[in-house]
Amino acid sequence: MSFSKGEFFDGKSSRSEQVDLQLTSLSVLIRNESGYMIGEWELERLRDENIPLDASSILLSLSADNPARLRVVAPEFLSNLREKCPNFARKRKAEKREWPKLAAAAVGTLLIVATFVYFGMPVVASAVAQLIPDSTREQLGQTVEAQIMQHVEKANKSENSVCSSKVAIEALERVVAEFSNDNPISILVVKSKVANAFALPGGRLIVFSGLIEKASSPNALAGVLAHEVAHVEARHPTSLLVANLGMAAIVSVALGDVTGGTVIAGVGQMALGASYSRDFERAADERAIELMRKYNYDLAPLIPLLLKIQKGTSRNGLLSFMESHPGIEGRIETLKAAGKTGENEAFSVQEWHEIKVICEKSI
Repeated sequence: MSFSKGEFFDGKSSRSEQVDLQLTSLSVLIRNESGYMIGEWELERLRDENIPLDASSILLSLSADNPARLRVVAPEFLSNLREKCPNFARKRKAEKREWPKLAAAAVGTLLIVATFVYFGMPVVASAVAQLIPDSTREQLGQTVEAQIMQHVEKANKSENSVCSSKVAIEALERVVAEFSNDNPISILVVKSKVANAFALPGGRLIVFSGLIEKASSPNALAGVLAHEVAHVEARHPTSLLVANLGMAAIVSVALGDVTGGTVIAGVGQMALGASYSRDFERAADERAIELMRKYNYDLAPLIPLLLKIQKGTSRNGLLSFMESHPGIEGRIETLKAAGKTGENEAFSVQEWHEIKVICEKSI
């Protein structure tokens, strides 16, 4: 063993203290002047921090994240250290034992961000959606609807993509009015092979003709309408836009600026590509079950419609009902658990015929 004096810097202040050093076969033992051991530094981990290297002294460090330093100047002790520590001059690499800490920190940060995105942002968005005035939501809905129609018309290569039929539209509006307790909700039927329907802010529903084509019974379509009205009631469309557009949109919407600036410029395209959370979907399905029971309409026909759509694929860059309304397996189980919810058909035979041919054919 070899003994010597040294100068120890704890890295927390510029002051130093004299220490007693003992060199063993594996480490340097560091004791203060009272004999209390304040460190045991493994030889294989030691590096010389002198820049440039100094033949008359060594400034030792233990690891990359340890700011403490140990200065040694005694010639004999220096000679023994250099003999046992040939790695003094090597560039320090990240030590294996530090990786778990770094990895844990990185994972922890990602979890915090993911938790906020998954749980925090929807909560914030929902709270903001409840505070936005009706007039602003209506203006936002009009803006989104106009942009969506531009996208649909571009995909259809036609400026005439809205389907119209007095009997069909009146029938659809009647059922929607029942579900919304006569709160004003507009409905638009649009030509598209995509099987989809979705709600927009401000009480606006869009139904693609591809969905009507796949519906084999009146109550299948009525179930979709009940589901979308439930989204409107809970202001889910506004929450979805706020959550996807972020804080910039929150400020923009709060100020009533829903038509100007780049924040809202692509909101229609975003609305087509966005999807509700599973919690929103679950809540909308539960409310749809209540509405169908209230008016004695059976919701069971919605199940084969969902299964039929699930087998389809997206076209023209538009989402199918399955993609924009996720969690199909759980949703079907919820609908099955509800059982038979009524005996009546939502539309008469004539109304249903008019609805089925409202667009004559999809394009």
